[in-house]
Amino acid sequence: MGFVPLSVGICFAVFAGMLICMTLAHRLGRARRRRHPGAGDQGQNTIESAVFGLMGLLLAFTFSGAAGRFEDRRHLIMEEANGIGTAWLRLDLLPAAEQPAIRDHFRRYVDARLEIYRNVEDSQGSRVAVAGADAAQRQLWNSVVPVLNANDSQRLVNVVVPAFNEMFDLATARMMAMETHQPLLVFGVLVALMLLAAVVSGLSMSANDRLSPLHMLVFASTLALAAWLILDLEFPRLGLMRIDSHDHLITDLRATMG
Repeated sequence: MGFVPLSVGICFAVFAGMLICMTLAHRLGRARRRRHPGAGDQGQNTIESAVFGLMGLLLAFTFSGAAGRFEDRRHLIMEEANGIGTAWLRLDLLPAAEQPAIRDHFRRYVDARLEIYRNVEDSQGSRVAVAGADAAQRQLWNSVVPVLNANDSQRLVNVVVPAFNEMFDLATARMMAMETHQPLLVFGVLVALMLLAAVVSGLSMSANDRLSPLHMLVFASTLALAAWLILDLEFPRLGLMRIDSHDHLITDLRATMG
């Protein structure tokens, strides 16, 4: 199953679960009022405030984290493109006779980096692409080091090596960013609080003979949509809000390399 159907299914389950919780809680509250007509609702507002306050806080925390990681991943694409471009230009400083072979290794490295993000949805293909990029990185570095050693120029080393180190560091940073997500436990607690909020709402509405379908739908759909939005932001190469369009920064740069 693809990510989009899965995320939509999860949020629909949250939506349906909230409706069920509100309905059952309303019936439970009505039954309690019939058995104990004189029972009051002391303390109910305090409980409601605590549940909704905690849910709102956790919802803001998870959304802020997901949105922040979304922006960080998009920014890293630009930084890696800049790093690749800088390292490519630094090759002009190497001896002309050594440049063609190193540039071939450089092109293969960039191609391997791009291949990683074309295979995100295929776990097996993604592992193969990562291994290929690591191998291409080692080959590129092994082709540059002998040339720098042969020239024995500290100035050349000081100019070329930092550019390559930054390019490789940004590649690692992007891989870590791709693997960094909100802990599953946090999202599970958020869903649990949404269902608990639905229970509290149902009990609160038990003072009325009937539930308001409109209010139930608005409440459940709003929180379910918020949960879906967080999920979609957490996986920007699998959901509907994607950062794939920014990959053109590297593909356009690759096109200039011949």
